[in-house]
Amino acid sequence: MSTFVQLTVTGLSNGAILALAALGFVLIYKSSAVINFAQGQFLLIGAYVVWALTVDAGLHWSLAVLGAVLVAIALGLLVERLILRPLVGQPIISVIMVTIGLAPVLGALVLLIWGTTPRAFPDFIPSGSVDLLGAQVGESRLWAIGLVGIALLAFALFFT
Repeated sequence: MSTFVQLTVTGLSNGAILALAALGFVLIYKSSAVINFAQGQFLLIGAYVVWALTVDAGLHWSLAVLGAVLVAIALGLLVERLILRPLVGQPIISVIMVTIGLAPVLGALVLLIWGTTPRAFPDFIPSGSVDLLGAQVGESRLWAIGLVGIALLAFALFFT
């Protein structure tokens, strides 16, 4: 039973993180009727900015997340104004193709700035474990499930 509980919590926490990423796709689609195929690279840049601000700059993770949000807003505005806005009125396939082409450009930008060396992300939520139905479950997994659940609820309330 403990293996089942551990695997269930692990699956739910991994799924919760993917659900959070999917919210970005939904938000962009609801606001622009376009699927942004470069969304994953925006998430990647946000993660690296949080990493750089916590590890390199020594900021608290909450300030690093705020910094990453500001970078994402600036990058999003830059892409919208310089790349996507000129495509207004064009067939939707044009916008989709541009976002597909933007993905490797943003990926290359990450490689130029941070290189190819893997980096360990610092713990910013409790990293201990708790006993759940006889299984040792990481606190970070429970936090992920809870925080993403709150984000999903807020998202649902906002759009209904």
